[in-house]
Amino acid sequence: MPDKSVLDSDEPLPVMVWVYGGAFRVGGNGIPLYDGTNLVAHSIKRKKPVIVVVLNYRLNYFGFLASKELKEEIDNDPSLTGEQKAVGNWGLQDQKMAFLWVHDHIAAFHGNKNDITAFGESAGAISIAYHMMMPAHHGLFHRAIIQSGGVLTLPTQNIEHQCQKAFDALCTQLGIPKETPAAEKLARLRATPEKAISDVVDSDLTTMFSATVDGVLIDGAAQSWFSDASRLDPGVKKVLVGVNKDEGTLFSYSFNLKGDNWEVMRSRFGPDHEMDNFEKIYVRPAKGDSEAFVQVNTQILGDLLFHAPILTFASMVVEAPHVDASLYLFDCEVGTFEEKFRGIGAAHGFDLLYMFDSPPCRMLLSEQEAVMSKEVQNVWLEFATSSAKDIVPVVRQLWPASGEKNVIHFRRDLTVGRSDVHWIAKEKYDYWVRFFDYQLKRMAQGDFDSHGFKFGDNERN
Repeated sequence: MPDKSVLDSDEPLPVMVWVYGGAFRVGGNGIPLYDGTNLVAHSIKRKKPVIVVVLNYRLNYFGFLASKELKEEIDNDPSLTGEQKAVGNWGLQDQKMAFLWVHDHIAAFHGNKNDITAFGESAGAISIAYHMMMPAHHGLFHRAIIQSGGVLTLPTQNIEHQCQKAFDALCTQLGIPKETPAAEKLARLRATPEKAISDVVDSDLTTMFSATVDGVLIDGAAQSWFSDASRLDPGVKKVLVGVNKDEGTLFSYSFNLKGDNWEVMRSRFGPDHEMDNFEKIYVRPAKGDSEAFVQVNTQILGDLLFHAPILTFASMVVEAPHVDASLYLFDCEVGTFEEKFRGIGAAHGFDLLYMFDSPPCRMLLSEQEAVMSKEVQNVWLEFATSSAKDIVPVVRQLWPASGEKNVIHFRRDLTVGRSDVHWIAKEKYDYWVRFFDYQLKRMAQGDFDSHGFKFGDNERN
């Protein structure tokens, strides 16, 4: 927070609360990347100081474990009422407690509890979107910045299928037989040292973590929410939503998606009834063209996991009459990484280096990139402290017929400009919207987990 000696008035300061990402699997508010010192320093230089709070929340099995056994135990406990009956959304409830702490105590730090901006990336952005959609979590903040994460990036999971599978896998890894009575299973899990569960998380990369349809906090699958803008928190008046241009490259590297794996990608993401459409918008490269296969795999993953889900969320925000919606496209490389990983581009998470400009980021950014980081910070800080629409323009139509350029564009040449919504073509967006609907039906039947793409899957090569 700013030192009181630099403040020009006694007015309480706007507050920015950071929610970190990490696929609900890893992360922590002590990571040096999330040091908000330079962000606050720049806010002071702009004469619009803010307070930055970085919260913490439980992750992986500790934050998102759910099962029929847990639900039955909680349902049958007469001492629990209201939100205490929730199952599997412990991490989101932790975040709510942190926001409530800010409401109760930020005045002691000269902060304004009535002017809170939630900002987060990846799973942090997904979390913020969930809070905006869950009635029990409305009222936590007043503005939101959604960076590289929409609810459909990590969609809700069912207790009976996806959650139960993860619960059973954990028990198996810890040597708890499947036939063990429910009460004994839970007792043995609670007696298990945290280190042992953490070791399971580290060794098992196939389990995905996300929010749970528990009938208390979340009453239905996330895919069913996006036709109803009335679900959005009425107290949130401004939302900034955006993506990185090359979201998929990091995952293409992580999954080692090289060579001709077209049949694997097509079978997973091109349902039989959509096969022709899939092959029209993602054209199969020529046999032996390894570089082209990497490029198309990268496009598919980026569109599936980020570009389409985030634009789906943005489409609802734009339609909400009580919200001023703004969009951005981040297309700045980080030269240090580009030298090592040629073609990685504006990858997932690279916006954080520019936005935080923390000491570890400074070690990675060139002199020109460090100058650009201040331009990125200007937009974030202006959004959190002002209603100046020349800096953060409001979008009224997602696909404006006039070609109006009202999307903030952080360009590869390290300048800031305006563009239209071109991070994903309309025909690709429409395809993935249909895919999400198809996915919803399959997930309800327990056919597959999340997007059907598992970390560590043997078919990835």
